[in-house]
Amino acid sequence: MNRNLLYSLAAMLLLQIAIPYPTYSQKVKKWNYGALAGLTSERFKVTQISKYQNEILSTYTYAATSWVNFGGALWAERKLFSTWALVPSVGYEFVHVQDNILTGGIQKSGSKSDFKETHHYLSLAIHLRKYFSNNSSVKLFVDGGLKADRLIRFKNEYWRYKNETWKPTILNNINPALVVAAGVKQGRWAVSAEYQYFLGTPLVKRYRGDLMPNGVKTNLERQNVSIRAAFTVCK
Repeated sequence: MNRNLLYSLAAMLLLQIAIPYPTYSQKVKKWNYGALAGLTSERFKVTQISKYQNEILSTYTYAATSWVNFGGALWAERKLFSTWALVPSVGYEFVHVQDNILTGGIQKSGSKSDFKETHHYLSLAIHLRKYFSNNSSVKLFVDGGLKADRLIRFKNEYWRYKNETWKPTILNNINPALVVAAGVKQGRWAVSAEYQYFLGTPLVKRYRGDLMPNGVKTNLERQNVSIRAAFTVCK
């Protein structure tokens, strides 16, 4: 092979590196943005501790559930590789509880239809997403991630009376969770099922104040399952 041919091949290689093919210049954008909405249901483990003069009198633990609730979020998707993405989101959810777990009593007040307790949350989450069937119009995916809920409002109602018996402080009641999900995406739409396991018992309510020797402390542990529909607004 003569020297001129080698020079020609080297020049062609350098030209290909310097000036990419149109397929590379038209690659998919790295960021997508959208919104989602879904139905959720929660299960709680409630522990109530009664004390007098700093002495524990009794500890009562029971399970409670929520009705089907509504939640939503705004999300962004950052493409990492062809089949991997990072999905941060900020969301809002209200949880309509079937028991008065934070209202002050252990037993139900009135009938289930008369008594209502509602928790309002803001959340931040980040998911690592893996896509399958990348060359197909229908893509399966699985998520794993972290989430943090912040209780911003608590309300209880009995019949026609509405009371806000407790207002969470700014720094307390941040509830972290582990998240796993699986879903399917086609075009701009995606549908997924999600499970959230909340860590520890950071959602705590103390009656008569934290510094009083007498009262009841309530620890609330949560688990959450949801069905969600997401729509890509910008891509």
